[in-house]
Amino acid sequence: MLYTDFVANLYKEQKPDLVAPAVDIINKFLTKKDRLTVNDIRSYYKEDKFIWSLFLTSRRLDRWIDTRLLRKRYEFLLPGKIKR
Repeated sequence: MLYTDFVANLYKEQKPDLVAPAVDIINKFLTKKDRLTVNDIRSYYKEDKFIWSLFLTSRRLDRWIDTRLLRKRYEFLLPGKIKR
């Protein structure tokens, strides 16, 4: 799982050309049962992207409710738009 997340972050960092070589390198250290594929990584990233997008959208909604409707100060920093 750690390897999968690590390699999937290459998509987020706009380096999809490095995914296949990274999978090849990691597979040298894994058993046949645990080997990764590029399709596994792509699928994992798609799900991860959806979860984080949903999470950040809910945080932005929370900030909007706190600052606009409740007139409270929002104590947290939120990241800007993430290019994916």
